Formats: sequence, structure tokens, C-alpha cells
Amino acid sequence: MSSSELKILVIEDNYADFLLLRENMLLARYSAANIFTAETLAAGIAEMEQHKPDLIFLDLHLPDSAGLDTFIQLRQYVTSSAVIVLSGLADTSIALEAITQGAQDYLAKGEFDYKLLDKTIRYSIERKRSQLQSQRAITEATVRGQEKEREQLGVELHDNINQILATSRLYLDHALSMNPVREELVAKSREFISEAIEEIRRLTKKLLPPTLEDLGLIPTLNELVETISITGLFQIETIWEGFDEHILQKDQKLTIYRILQELMNNIIKHAGAKHVTVSLRLVQETDNKVVELMVKDDGKGFNTAQKRAGVGLRNIVSRAELFGGTVNILSEPGHGCEMKVLFPGDYCD
Repeated sequence: MSSSELKILVIEDNYADFLLLRENMLLARYSAANIFTAETLAAGIAEMEQHKPDLIFLDLHLPDSAGLDTFIQLRQYVTSSAVIVLSGLADTSIALEAITQGAQDYLAKGEFDYKLLDKTIRYSIERKRSQLQSQRAITEATVRGQEKEREQLGVELHDNINQILATSRLYLDHALSMNPVREELVAKSREFISEAIEEIRRLTKKLLPPTLEDLGLIPTLNELVETISITGLFQIETIWEGFDEHILQKDQKLTIYRILQELMNNIIKHAGAKHVTVSLRLVQETDNKVVELMVKDDGKGFNTAQKRAGVGLRNIVSRAELFGGTVNILSEPGHGCEMKVLFPGDYCD
């Protein structure tokens, strides 16, 4: 990517410092049209989610945040952006700590020219790219290992335990045909075993990868939705008629299924919703086509700043990132939740 194509966000409340930084970026041939600015951390996060910058310059001392905590808060929202910390000479130790916490580099205000700035930008983006590649490889290995473990456990339950219990039920059926027999105890035993078999069937179905190749993604998603709808906990509206699933890779289809499964589990456990809308569509975003999975509920909602580090959400984000995807959440207490998982078109067949 050339310097003129890079999208850069500067989170800086000192206008003079911003102008100096901007002047050096222009000297290094970075495009003014792709330089965005914010004066507070909250505004910076909003700009970041809107413009999805390749690089963020972050002042550690802002009106709504100070010191290392500024970077730690921003880090919760950063996915693919490189971060360069802007610091005064007195804050060098804090800037170095920010690097150990995940920032790519730092610049001391007033102590750089456009050549050093350009070199720092390019090195930071390359470091971030290498980091993302390593993270993606680790995540992919982890997810594939989880799916393999699910499959092995599912097969074991189906071929071993389930068969043993089925045989036990046959023995009990035979015992019930004989007299005299304590029928009430045997009947109760048969009832328990039948219940165990049904539970294992449900567990097996959940653990084994869905038969996407046989049924296709949309029928598999319909089956998942119907299984949840039977509980009567909430109404589910699906919007994916006409979606061409052939544009998706096999592993991407499984990822979409697992993400929806995780989201539905979260809604059942935490949302207290009455109505849920699920859609899957191909949308045009700027110059690219994007596959969008959207799940919206009218439940309790939550503070996104507090919940982004949850295990369930981390799993969703990790799965999405395997295919260059991003996760956008819109929620607040008392106003439900809308989550969009976006996969760029160049990850599709």
C-alpha cells in the first residue's frame, strides 16, 4: 500500500502538535484526504470505527483519559490498525510501557522530522502486519483444534456411549416382558436411559460440525434457528432468502455457523430478549463487497466497553479475524444489542 492510500487517525487535543504532525506527513507524501483527527479518546474510538484507519497516532494525555490507561482503553477497540504513541520527553517510560502492551512504536513530540516520521510509520505497519499474521496462524490452529476435538468427542459419544445405553434399554425391555418383575423400578430405569440417550443425541448434534456440504449453509442455519425457536424463549426473524452461499469458502461457512451459534447462546443466557432478527447478505461497502452477518435483539443490552473482553466475544472476534473479518457492536443498557460480523469479499471464492 502506497503512502497516499494509507488512512491515518490522529487522536490529539493539542492543535499545534496536530498541525506539526500533519505538516510532516504531507512532506512525506501522505494524503491529506486520508488524515482524520479527534480531540478525545471517545471521539477517536468513534472515528476509528467509522474510518477503519491503517494507522493511529495516539496522544497519551487527553481530556477524557491520561497516561498508559489511554492506550489500554483504545486497545480494546483496535483490530488491524497499527498504533504509534505520541509522548513528551517526560513520558518516554510510559510510551515504552505502551509498546510492551501492544503499541507498535512511539514518537517524542517535536523530536522528529518527516523522514523519521515516514520510517516510523512504515516500520509500525509492517510490525502490525507481522503480528496479525502470527495471531491469525495461532487462532486458526486453535479453532481447527477445537473443531477436531468436537468431532472426536461427538463420534465417541455416538459410537460408544450411545450404543451402550441403547443395549441397556434392550435388556430392560426384555426384563419387562418377564414375570415376576419389579416393573416400577425397571420402567423408571428405562425412562432415565431414554432421557440420557436423547441428551447425548442433542450433545452430539451440537459438537459435530454441521453437515454444510450435504445440506448447505442456509438449511443448516435454518435448522439451528428452528431448534432454538422450539424453546419459545423469543421469536426469531431470519432474513437470508436469495443469499448465494457459493461465494463462501467451506471453512468460512463453518465460521458463520459457529458465530451465530455463539451469539444465540449469549442471547439465551444474558439478553432476556423477546425478538431476535438474523440476516445474512452481501453488501457494497465503499469499493468492496462484504458478507454481513447481523444479529439484533431487543434485550437488556450492555456496556460495550465493559463486555468486549468477554470469552464469548473473544471467540467470535477470533473466528472472524481468520477471514479478515471485523465485529461491530452497537449496544447500551436497556436498548438491546446489534452485532454485525463483516467478511471482506476477497476472502470469498
